[in-house]
Amino acid sequence: MKRKPVSGPGYWNIRNQRFPALVFLLLVLALPASPQVLPLVEAWVEKADAFKNTDPAKAADIAAQALARAQKAGHKPSVARVERYLGVVYFMMGAVDTARSHFEHSLVLYQELKDEKGIAACLNNLGVIQQESGRYDEAIASFERSVKIKLRLGDTAGACSGMINLGTISLYRGEHRKAGGLFTRVLRIAKSLNDTSGIIDSRINLASVCNDRRMSDSALFHLAEARFLAESRGDYYSLGYCLNDMGVAFSNAGDHRRALDHFNKALVIRDDLGDLAGMATTLDNLGKMYAIENAYDKSLEFHYRSLKLSQQLNDSRSMAITQNSVAELLIRQGDYNGAEAYLRKAMATADALKLDSYLPVMIANLLKIFGVRQQFDSIDQYLLHRRSFSFAATSPEDPGANNAGLPIPVKPATRLIPLLFVGSLILLALLSAVFTFYFRKMS
Repeated sequence: MKRKPVSGPGYWNIRNQRFPALVFLLLVLALPASPQVLPLVEAWVEKADAFKNTDPAKAADIAAQALARAQKAGHKPSVARVERYLGVVYFMMGAVDTARSHFEHSLVLYQELKDEKGIAACLNNLGVIQQESGRYDEAIASFERSVKIKLRLGDTAGACSGMINLGTISLYRGEHRKAGGLFTRVLRIAKSLNDTSGIIDSRINLASVCNDRRMSDSALFHLAEARFLAESRGDYYSLGYCLNDMGVAFSNAGDHRRALDHFNKALVIRDDLGDLAGMATTLDNLGKMYAIENAYDKSLEFHYRSLKLSQQLNDSRSMAITQNSVAELLIRQGDYNGAEAYLRKAMATADALKLDSYLPVMIANLLKIFGVRQQFDSIDQYLLHRRSFSFAATSPEDPGANNAGLPIPVKPATRLIPLLFVGSLILLALLSAVFTFYFRKMS
């Protein structure tokens, strides 16, 4: 949920699309406990839930006590319920492997119990883990299975979590229309059910679509609504997202002072909550802000802190984005060899994950380096090498996408906009490189 005058349009804000954690909140609230759960165990889970958004570590401790009671009673439905809840809390704390273990244990129990509601919930949770690991095709399959089961059971509100997660992946891949349609659908459902958590999540996600398209006023409208609801409920986890994304909107609008203020407030909240993924996002944003102010040492410090957290979480997508941020900073400092090394790593990951929203900016940065070095033969060779690459070839919206992942011919109309966008970025990079070269020569 969750930025980039320095990086080019449509890049910085997508960096912060860490919606899955918020989606988990929607899922937990929208999916009431099974009546089979022992009342004493459910009471402990409700006690833990009171701290989930303010003190996740305390919530985990209380839930662990609930799990011990459920296991002592040998009551499978109660054990499955608490295992899944612990997975949610540990994911919010950034302990992805621990969260995965709890979700897998819960799924096995729900399958043994033939509890479709529990199975659907676990599939959605595991889909988020797969998404965070960059296994997008597996994540899409898990989300779609989850949504299908929930809709069959008449659980429209529960299906919203899977729709938001599918929208998130669409946004990563530059499919703004598809993502916006899914988020808008969720917002309508949440309003009809008076589901405050769902309204918050959908508005934050819609704001991310707006930020990606540099529609700052629309983004701030959605975020102001979400922030009001989050503050009224004491939902600091969502508030951290709102503040971070408001910083993005202000930065896109050129109001760097207010952007910096909102990023710093978001960082304090996320640090207090132990939200490592959120901290990685906000630290990268702060690094970009200080780069704009030419405070390069401070900028590099924030980028490295962000990269370290992303590595700790094994978040390949976030690592690639931060590597590109470091490369942009090194370009500003004239360290073209270092910048190229970071860019090569970032582009390899973006290619592997089919992150079409990120690649154009990375390509433009690499071509800028070639231009400054006057390696015009390298530019020709690189463009020739990437001629077969299609930014729309294997997206989920392409009905002809095959399992082998091979490039598929697409209609010229679907290729025109991304190609023009990439072409304009390349032209700007080359002009910037030539200007830099002649300026230095004149100096």
